[in-house]
Amino acid sequence: MSEKYNHSQLNKNQQAALPSAWFLTDDNRINKPEDIIKTLPRDCGVIMRDYRLDPIQRRNRAETIASQCQQDKRPFLIAGDPDLAKAVAANGVHLSEKILYRFDLDDMPDYWMITASCHGLSSLSHLNHPRLSALFVSPIFPTKSHIGETTLGLAGLEDIARASHKPIYALGGVTRENFKQLNHIPQVKGYAAISDFL
Repeated sequence: MSEKYNHSQLNKNQQAALPSAWFLTDDNRINKPEDIIKTLPRDCGVIMRDYRLDPIQRRNRAETIASQCQQDKRPFLIAGDPDLAKAVAANGVHLSEKILYRFDLDDMPDYWMITASCHGLSSLSHLNHPRLSALFVSPIFPTKSHIGETTLGLAGLEDIARASHKPIYALGGVTRENFKQLNHIPQVKGYAAISDFL
């Protein structure tokens, strides 16, 4: 990236431990994510996506959620937009593997949490940067977000977990109930979901 982040503009006290679960916002399905966030388990972080919002709406929503998460002391990441994450003092960013190459992770604040998506074993060679805090592996099960997409299943998740040294969150049709099928895998830290928290 052309811009170096000024680490002093962020509060280092915001550095957070990885939670056991993540709620992902989705502006296609959720009009007021802040209402869902009020009901989340204590050890659950939030990742704001909401890509369809215009820049002003997205900034306003990010500020609202950032404030809410700071009060609740839960980690908050912005998907795909390090500049917005910096502006609202989020705890870091989540980057899809498709756009990860655009960013120099070493330029981001060293106390940020940086996560990335992973959709198969072939992706891992691009996801070994030491700054990456965790990987979101998907889709594990059939999901409403990607109807008809081929899933990794338990076997696919186990293959990625064996090959990766990063903490892993299972995503895609994962719920509190079916996560019990996955939590025996040592690398799997937790899960991420939309529907499970609605």
